[in-house]
Amino acid sequence: MEISNIHPVISVIIPVYNVERFLRRCLKSVVSQTFKDFEVICVNDGSPDNCDVILDEYKKYDARIKIVNQNNQGVSVARNTGLNVALGDYIFFIDPDDAIQPQTLEIAYYFAQKNKADLVVWQSVYSDGFDHPDKKFEIEKINYKVISDPLYHKNKKPYKIGSVVWNKLYKKQLVKGLYFIPGVNYEDISYSFSILAKRPKTVVIPTPLYLYTRYENSITQQKPTPKLIRDYHIVINSIYNTYQKNLGSKELSHIKNTLMRPLLSYQLKKCKQAGLEQQAEMLPAFAEELRDLDSKGLLTWRGHRLSRYIAYKKLMKTI
Repeated sequence: MEISNIHPVISVIIPVYNVERFLRRCLKSVVSQTFKDFEVICVNDGSPDNCDVILDEYKKYDARIKIVNQNNQGVSVARNTGLNVALGDYIFFIDPDDAIQPQTLEIAYYFAQKNKADLVVWQSVYSDGFDHPDKKFEIEKINYKVISDPLYHKNKKPYKIGSVVWNKLYKKQLVKGLYFIPGVNYEDISYSFSILAKRPKTVVIPTPLYLYTRYENSITQQKPTPKLIRDYHIVINSIYNTYQKNLGSKELSHIKNTLMRPLLSYQLKKCKQAGLEQQAEMLPAFAEELRDLDSKGLLTWRGHRLSRYIAYKKLMKTI
């Protein structure tokens, strides 16, 4: 395949911050792809460690790597920066502490073209951050499902869509005008539901192509804080506004009966795990969020365990 630096087929966007011990593995897994026609947009989000040295090292090694330096503004703004300069027909996000199997882009592009799909989704496996991806796949033997309205797809293995952004290849037209919410964690959730609101033709494959690194400083491993509650509240309100504005009661009803349960259950779990000082801030913030969701009609007994729903009602009244 002819490689074009002017108009690459795929733009790979990597937000980079404080990940020097994992970054080389990530970059190596990308530049070693069997599919070659792509650009790599590395947004150095004011990283305080030696990430800049590693990025420069790889840029000298591979002309497809582009580096954008900016002051630290968080992963959302870094991804938005990448989106604004991306030239590819398709977009792929990868986090700098993760890695992908060598055929990931080849497989994703193959299924996008074969099915004229707007979105291709694959699966992930947990990693310690040091294992190197080296699996080989026979593309023609990979099973897949084509879905016309992925909002209503049952999110179960092995054909899980999920709300993360790094297990997906997006047609660029699909993400046009969509940006991540600055300054919040769990920004993937609202972004993913904004994508699903467009009803993209979606191909889901059961193949684990993405190596997701779990370590002590990753977002999912961080200790509970009041910011967690505030961020989830912002994310849920963003989803509500998207579907209220662009779709209708059927979609909102589906979100209310399926999405609210895991999002609220996770927050309550984190409140209980927090220390007493943190709980003193988190529980009132969570209660305020529950009252807000209740006023929007997003909090009903449907989709929740009855005991959990009763606990929510109690929190709303007592705190």
